[in-house]
Amino acid sequence: ASNASLTDCIFWRNKALLGGGMSLVGGIATTPYSSVIRCTFSEDSASYGGGIAWTDGGDFGLSIVNCTIADNEAESGGGLWMGEGCAPSIDRTIVAFSTNGGAVRCNDPVGPSLSCCDVYDNTGGDWDDCISGQGDINNNFSEDPMFCGGEDITRRYTLHWESPCGEQNNPQCGQIGAWGYGCPAAVGKEDEAEQFGLIACWPNPATSATRAVCSLPPKFDGCSVSLELFDVTGRLIRCLVRGTWPAGEHHVDWDGLDAYGSPAPGGVYFWLLHIGGTQVKRQVVLLR
Repeated sequence: ASNASLTDCIFWRNKALLGGGMSLVGGIATTPYSSVIRCTFSEDSASYGGGIAWTDGGDFGLSIVNCTIADNEAESGGGLWMGEGCAPSIDRTIVAFSTNGGAVRCNDPVGPSLSCCDVYDNTGGDWDDCISGQGDINNNFSEDPMFCGGEDITRRYTLHWESPCGEQNNPQCGQIGAWGYGCPAAVGKEDEAEQFGLIACWPNPATSATRAVCSLPPKFDGCSVSLELFDVTGRLIRCLVRGTWPAGEHHVDWDGLDAYGSPAPGGVYFWLLHIGGTQVKRQVVLLR
């Protein structure tokens, strides 16, 4: 059988005995290897595994990548619960703010293997039980992910610009969690950034390609620069520049494609220019 994956899913406010958000018995659709990618599990509840429960691992494999598992609850395993023989790989995932049951609980001493994960402020414990000892290896950590919050589930778990889970602030791992940046710049930073940065974006609206014009005064000569493009949900669409720039004017073209070379859908996008500790944002509309 071929492998199977769940991608870009939201499991919100679900209840169950086993796996409030998702319950796996073996693999997804009995495939030998399954993946859960860029999925969000929020406010789910269960007796075992508020967000995710996996039982009967057997010969099946499971990877959980770039997921956000937050604000869930269970009697055991507010974030995740693993049965006997279940040892998934969990990578670039946030497990935070479980209201009961701890972050991860297992019915087997050999539990999941975590890398580049932020496990933070889970009632009942963070880096304990079957993930004890992993909190300070494999680029794992325990820090406030700095979610933007709000009632809209498609924006609640986007990241503040200063989040330790943001790609810009964690170059070893890249983006952690299902959502990219989504909060406004810190007070004062954007005003400071207006003295330089994105002067214009043309054409705007654009039908296929557009150009950003950026200007750096002499005092920023040689500074570290990144120019990224985000959609309205805060998801990173493409990084167009990462490096250093000399002072002066710079032109950066976007051909309307995402990081995978596919055409980005029509809609509103935001250029985000970082130079040192300052940043500036500009909106561009893509018409399809």
